[in-house]
Amino acid sequence: MRRDTCHGEKLKKHRASCLNADNCLDALLGPRKTEAENEGAFVLTPGWLRAWPSIMEAMGWDEVDTRLNLGRYSKAVLFDAGVEPLLSDEEILWFFEVTGLYVEVRSFDLSSLQGHVQQWFS
Repeated sequence: MRRDTCHGEKLKKHRASCLNADNCLDALLGPRKTEAENEGAFVLTPGWLRAWPSIMEAMGWDEVDTRLNLGRYSKAVLFDAGVEPLLSDEEILWFFEVTGLYVEVRSFDLSSLQGHVQQWFS
């Protein structure tokens, strides 16, 4: 969350701070997320892909609903920081079959998140 949208009293109470980012992917990826979105990509991480069956269930979507809702994207860009094992070929193939989106894997480092954390201490 951006600093101007955080709940000030709760932050003070818990001596916390907000990242200067709209969401976790912005914090992790920085401008790489926007670049991928400008390419028409649906952006996700291995954790999001693994959670996709639960997301579909929570939304009440089947494969047809999923394809309709993701139809505006030309591909999926899966960002992998190498922190946990990358998905299996079967998991990536399942996502392709369900969404109809080609999955492009891109690696990234945690420098964007590091920059946000360093702002807290400066």
